[in-house]
Amino acid sequence: MRRDELLDALISEIRIRKAEGITQLAGIDGVDPSGKTILADALADRGRRAGLRILRASIDGFHNPREVRYRRGPDSPEGYYRDSFDYAALRSALLDPLKAGGAGSVATRAYDFRAESPVAVDPVDFCGDTILVFEGVFLRCAELAAYWDYLVYVHAGFETTLRRAAARDAALFGSPGGAEARYRTRYIPGQRIYIRERSPITAAHAVVVNDDPEDPILVRDERTRGRLEDEASGIMALPRSDGGTDVIEG
Repeated sequence: MRRDELLDALISEIRIRKAEGITQLAGIDGVDPSGKTILADALADRGRRAGLRILRASIDGFHNPREVRYRRGPDSPEGYYRDSFDYAALRSALLDPLKAGGAGSVATRAYDFRAESPVAVDPVDFCGDTILVFEGVFLRCAELAAYWDYLVYVHAGFETTLRRAAARDAALFGSPGGAEARYRTRYIPGQRIYIRERSPITAAHAVVVNDDPEDPILVRDERTRGRLEDEASGIMALPRSDGGTDVIEG
């Protein structure tokens, strides 16, 4: 389907749930870089143009400090999954006030992981009609699963995300090969742990297959979701840039 059709379908489902009186916290989950940030931005923009009151935020504003993130080592998959984010700060600053309903103010960021420093941001007001569009990894972890009234999982195969990561994060990790190596050792195995533990693909309200962002697929069939989850959580031989393969275990 076209991206516009996908956005319209997701907005329609959000509207239906809102009309039923459900406090609307919408999470956009998925591995890095599956395209969830771009989808969340587009969904928020589409919602605003449709007359909805949208608040946009990201898990990237709630990292733990470096000494916590890497306490198991910089290449640890367990560390990536268990230690990356300050869920207590996220809940108290943003999710708990919104979940309570009514009106008030929230903070959409608490920590800048690039500067390795806490941040003070101006509070953002919300009311009973506000819909949060929140994007990030691990949104169905035990600390966050109960918050989402509507959860979208953005799926892309790890072969696809490796190619994207090598291009996107080359500067961050020194080279495309450095980015690929980091994903192979830390990020992809960490995601496999999460998928095995929390079953985010089969549990989501909507699943978007996003290997081709211009031709995304909205998956509703439970059997297809199960197959995607099995593939994402299992042992997979991933092609290396040198033509060989690596087997990654979660």
